[in-house]
Amino acid sequence: MKNYKKIRTIIIDDEMKARDVLKKLLAVYCSIIDVVGEGNSIESGIEVITKLKPDLVFLDIHLDTQNSFDLLSKIDTSIFDIIFTSGHSSYGVNAFKVNAIDYILKPIDSDDLVLAVERVVKKRELEGKSNEGTVSIPVHINDLVEYINSNQICALEADNNYTQIFTLESKKYLASKTLCDIEEILKETNQFIRIHRSICVNTKFISNYSKTEPFEITMANGNVYEISRRKKGEVLGVLKRMELCC
Repeated sequence: MKNYKKIRTIIIDDEMKARDVLKKLLAVYCSIIDVVGEGNSIESGIEVITKLKPDLVFLDIHLDTQNSFDLLSKIDTSIFDIIFTSGHSSYGVNAFKVNAIDYILKPIDSDDLVLAVERVVKKRELEGKSNEGTVSIPVHINDLVEYINSNQICALEADNNYTQIFTLESKKYLASKTLCDIEEILKETNQFIRIHRSICVNTKFISNYSKTEPFEITMANGNVYEISRRKKGEVLGVLKRMELCC
């Protein structure tokens, strides 16, 4: 791996042997990882995460008689990334609902481990661009979580408690966050505006708009959206301020 800043990491597993094996694999194959702490239960996990504030947590699904999702419900998970490790494949869906980076089955394969850590590195790279006016959004692709840069997003559409994301390349992704949640993340880019109760667009990628009813805009990826009457004045005001209107 390239010479990036070390990723401060905690391993939480109720089996000491499993923790030792993972530490050895990380030392050999993932030099970017710096294991700064360990835990063997929900209680010790909460304590070590709260104290050390890691960048990444490797988390076993079963912690003795308890479930690691109980741990996550008791702390702020926004401060670190999660890679689940488990001998069971049945918890994959629940893992990605909490936006885990990956879900690795035991016994851990070194190739799977390297790929998971590389996803963490990629996410950190994208997040580092936030100082340049961009942010990243986690999306589900089969059993993986990838990160889409805001500069790739043309439009977003509400889908119950999820959001459909449409990119400049006309690809569609599913994010396990509501449209309101994603709008809050995108707010700092100053590029996105709600044009309808269930649709938000990137003003950077508006190709043209109609001056007659129905009031529609065409995006750079070819998608056409109708703007609600309630939002028409606000959208026109934004377009004028951005000198997109004549």
